[in-house]
Amino acid sequence: MGVRGLWTYLKPSATTESLAALALDGRYTTGRPPFRPFVIGVDVSVWFEQCQQVTRGRAHAQSGQNPPLRTFIFRTARLKSFPVQVIFAYDGPERPALKRGQKVATKKTHWMTKPTQRILDTFDIQWFTVCTVHLVLMFVLATDSSPQAKGEAEAELAAMNGAGMIDAVMTDDSDVFAFGGRLVLRNSSLSDSTVDVYRADIPHEDYALVSLLCGGDYDMAGLPGCGPATAFGLARCGLGHSLHAAESRRQFHGPFRQSWREDMEHQLRYDPMSRVGRRNPALADNISDTVPNIDTWSAYLNPAVSEPLVPVRQPGVPDVGKIAAAAVSLLGWEDADRLLNTFHNKIWPGVVTSELLQDLCTWQPDNQDVALAAAATRHFFLHFVCKKQTVAGLSGYNVRMPADALAKDTFRATKPFRLWVPEGIYKAWMKFMWTSPLDVGKPSKGQGGPSSQDVIDLTNESDENEWVIDFTSGSPSCGSKSKGKSKAWSMDFIDLT
Repeated sequence: MGVRGLWTYLKPSATTESLAALALDGRYTTGRPPFRPFVIGVDVSVWFEQCQQVTRGRAHAQSGQNPPLRTFIFRTARLKSFPVQVIFAYDGPERPALKRGQKVATKKTHWMTKPTQRILDTFDIQWFTVCTVHLVLMFVLATDSSPQAKGEAEAELAAMNGAGMIDAVMTDDSDVFAFGGRLVLRNSSLSDSTVDVYRADIPHEDYALVSLLCGGDYDMAGLPGCGPATAFGLARCGLGHSLHAAESRRQFHGPFRQSWREDMEHQLRYDPMSRVGRRNPALADNISDTVPNIDTWSAYLNPAVSEPLVPVRQPGVPDVGKIAAAAVSLLGWEDADRLLNTFHNKIWPGVVTSELLQDLCTWQPDNQDVALAAAATRHFFLHFVCKKQTVAGLSGYNVRMPADALAKDTFRATKPFRLWVPEGIYKAWMKFMWTSPLDVGKPSKGQGGPSSQDVIDLTNESDENEWVIDFTSGSPSCGSKSKGKSKAWSMDFIDLT
């Protein structure tokens, strides 16, 4: 999707990096909290396409009910296990009605929209919902009202990236560069914990020129015969800048267009500054009176985005009980052992990681008390058994985590697991969540663990909206919390590398 041939052209300049290393760079090791996590905006339409690929062709015998939604849940859980905050963007009603020569049903809602929004709610992940300015402003006051991108999701995310509201955009649509995206990530399945990182090093109007000439979602023809190498050469000649300046001065029509075409023809025919790379008289002869396409240029430089842009809220923590209820409802997972093993391996690590990020993001100078931390991370550091371990070149701590200490929601039958925590996050938590206001700068009293008299109530019995999954009956059931016995299992090790 996006600009023809652009990903292939940009691939040599991209770097493959550990997502954890990218997210931790320059964070948590210096200064004082609150620490803002690395924020990634996800183009959900790309996930829709990729998740539905599992149903194309011959279905696997073990694929189960609703494979696309199952894949979506697993991807979301995988992303949550990294030290990042994510925000998902859905295409809005003002997206272009024609892409790649085909009509787009802008009034019709994709079948995956509602169930995936429910899934994101259970993970407490922010997503876009409504498009009016009134409801956008309401979002600041009520986190359960989510504004929807007015046009294309990647345009909204690119604008947020350019404004510094998010750190990166995760998408496979190369249009994001023309919309103004500065740091773009690919490999959204995170199959090997790495992402392909693309850093925009030229103004976005130059990428818009490349999109205009090579052809893409809004104009498949472009300039026939023009590839990315030639288009970038013309951008180096200043043609993108001059086009953008003319539009800003409202001089796009009339004599300017003719003058601009003549300039492009001259650069292609003679390459006087050696910026195109070679002379191309055949391509110069191909320039028609329709170049540049005004509508296409405007679609890239003036996309429909929210005004003001959607604010990014603080990181949230997944609700284990609600995720389980969604899995039973949407995927038909009624086997207790299967559901428990799935959560043990794929869900719980992300819950603890999210609580760590939330603790450090919401820390205030007058709240330096471990009792104010989330339930899981309190237990995490009060009763830790850990060893230092380097994973993919990153130093960290391998910590034993009892699953029955997860905040609010857990299962009756649980077994501990191990979670690798980056050293920067671990030490920051120990330093700032463990001390009193007068102890900052002194050795952390938590390094040796608390005394046996230190007791913290992790039951949260007062929460009437608490959800639990009861496995004692042989099949999972969802409901409000009630007392029951826990069954101890032997400890397993989870490799998150």
